[in-house]
Amino acid sequence: MKTITNIDQWLGDNVDDDIENIYSAWQAGQGESERDFTARFLPNGALIITGPGPNPLFLTPNAQPVYLSYVEKLNPHPDMTLHGALMYVREMRKQEQ
Repeated sequence: MKTITNIDQWLGDNVDDDIENIYSAWQAGQGESERDFTARFLPNGALIITGPGPNPLFLTPNAQPVYLSYVEKLNPHPDMTLHGALMYVREMRKQEQ
């Protein structure tokens, strides 16, 4: 398993269009492990994120905000924050049941 640094490639391999998955990937960019994503900070401030895809992503401290902006562009409801979109979709799913 090799660590990669290409954010676009990694997102394509690990993140689908489901808001739960997108939000979990965003949380991982904040250093929080959630659902299918594990985040680990290194002593130098770099972040390694492991997802369901084959390779972990290595982010330098300078690349971390870039990663978050890439993930935010995946938001299916761009007029909302990712958290707002997550809450909206969860409420819609509840009402459909």
